[in-house]
Amino acid sequence: MRGEKAEILITQGFRDFARLVLSLIERGQKDGTFRSELKPRAITSALLGACEGMLRDRLVATQQNQPSPFADAQVRAVFGALVSGLERR
Repeated sequence: MRGEKAEILITQGFRDFARLVLSLIERGQKDGTFRSELKPRAITSALLGACEGMLRDRLVATQQNQPSPFADAQVRAVFGALVSGLERR
């Protein structure tokens, strides 16, 4: 959030990434890879929120001159675990 009005600024890169995640989820639901009872936008929001949270925690640690709480590989592994939970059973 930025400014006195507590505006939320979203970069074009983030919007592009969110659209990519949404399109992959929709495609996965259409081809039967992912469960279809969950709304694609809700899944996208949850995945992006988890990813943002992990990246924020690393940034906060860096700003406080603390070691990173986890490596890039952990961010990818957690994201992968969340996505695998969407698989159709």
